[in-house]
Amino acid sequence: MRRCWLIPLLLPSTGLAAVSAVCNTSIYLGETHVVLTVLASGIDDPHHDQRTLRALCGNRAAEGNMVQRVFPDLSGKPAFGYNLSIVPDRARRSFRITVARPASGLRSFSKLPAAVTIGDGDRVDIPVLENSKTGVRIVDSYAMAYRGTGVATLPMPRDFPGYAAAGTLVRLEEPHLRSETSDLGDNPLFGISGPLVWIYSRWLGRVSFSATPRAGFRRLATAEGATIGFTDGVEHYRLDLGANALPVPGAWWLWVKRDPDFKPPPGPWTGEELHRGTLALGAER
Repeated sequence: MRRCWLIPLLLPSTGLAAVSAVCNTSIYLGETHVVLTVLASGIDDPHHDQRTLRALCGNRAAEGNMVQRVFPDLSGKPAFGYNLSIVPDRARRSFRITVARPASGLRSFSKLPAAVTIGDGDRVDIPVLENSKTGVRIVDSYAMAYRGTGVATLPMPRDFPGYAAAGTLVRLEEPHLRSETSDLGDNPLFGISGPLVWIYSRWLGRVSFSATPRAGFRRLATAEGATIGFTDGVEHYRLDLGANALPVPGAWWLWVKRDPDFKPPPGPWTGEELHRGTLALGAER
């Protein structure tokens, strides 16, 4: 769902590149937990203007397996809307996502995006507004999971993440891993590069990264320069590196997978070093 539509919400623009998460909302549809994050770029600080904030965040309602979205203009009148249908498949631990026009006849997408299927704990984005002339861009980003899996808001780079070319290598040079509350280890001596790379921390197990989709991986990480931000369950993590994670500038989506019970193979580090917090590194095809 990467198409973009222009919606006349009449929002002020300053051409800023920085991305801001202007709203976060938890929604429960039966056993499905949905975290909606509204992302905005190219707009002066919306939190200082309540009319702009309301227009950006829009209204949301949950009914059955559907999230109903309505965006007002700055006068408060409904200007645009869509319905997001979420059909769970518990046997496959997945969700079928379909976008539809609202029954009210409110203005909506001229061309609806194709339906997609995402896995438990994964994410789907709905581009609500993009105006190349003003730089304004608004995206509804939904993370969804069954009870017990846990979902979190986005790791936020300074710009909207793009999708790297297939086979793009990811580089982990001198990684230093942190959560929001703890230092989880580092490796100041080594680096690794490959289409699939991983770090091992005694507290997290193995965390693998890829710049392109892979079976069992979730689009829950972003890379920008020498920083990777990612989530696992409800936790946020930051991986600081000694060199850029991807060989191209900008912000990029990464796919991530955590293996908590992974046992690291022998390497240029001892078991005692791993126990103290040294990160083991590896790469695969």
